[in-house]
Amino acid sequence: KEEASKELNVKIISRKEERADASKTVLSVRRGTTEEMRKFKVRLRKGKRDLYEWLEVAFDSVFDTSRSYRIMFNWLVASSSKVEAQVQLFQRRCVQYGLNLISFPQTCISRDLFLNPLFIPQIFCVRQRGKAKAIADLLEQEDFIYDGTHMTDPSYLQSIERPEEFQFPKKRKIRGTAKMEPPPGIRSVAARQFVHRATGGIFTRLIMDEQTWVIVVIILNHKLLQEKRSLCSTVMERLEKLRSFMDSLTASDGPVVVD
Repeated sequence: KEEASKELNVKIISRKEERADASKTVLSVRRGTTEEMRKFKVRLRKGKRDLYEWLEVAFDSVFDTSRSYRIMFNWLVASSSKVEAQVQLFQRRCVQYGLNLISFPQTCISRDLFLNPLFIPQIFCVRQRGKAKAIADLLEQEDFIYDGTHMTDPSYLQSIERPEEFQFPKKRKIRGTAKMEPPPGIRSVAARQFVHRATGGIFTRLIMDEQTWVIVVIILNHKLLQEKRSLCSTVMERLEKLRSFMDSLTASDGPVVVD
């Protein structure tokens, strides 16, 4: 009750001038951790004899009308039935206030793009300078919005052709030893991510190297598409447009798509 009575202290941005002032704060959010997010605990114990159970609710500290807004439920000491009941209660409350709440998969915030071995993302390599802006412009035209900056591990490089051509920052030597940090010797990099506003069914992550070459990763929200079949046609239409555009950029580089 004490935590529930505290102010959430979330900054709301709806105008261009406010957006410019808060750009540094927004870009620092979601770099692989929840340190920049507001948090509070929800106690799930109903009776005195019940076991002590709780979950943590984390949410973005900045609400920008031109970007996605994340709310995360984290728990360690709680039964699945109580967590599910709390999430469903939250979803019903959002519907009452007219909020469009969409469930996102864990893979869309993971450092490891191959977190789920059953659903491999599609990867396109654009070995040309200065193409990131053209890709971002296309995403904006297709109703994609900014979904944060996410740290991404280099494990995906093993799945593309000629990965040595990309130039990413290397890991440093461990102090006091002559050994390098564990292979592959490339540090995690910050990558901008976009999500389709209307459906939430498709994510696009842009990983740029030091040459301004771009690796484009497309992640589908498979669970959402299975639950809402009506969204499949819209998502597939956007996916085909992205594929066609990527193929036009990568035509001179040969096949570099991972299906």
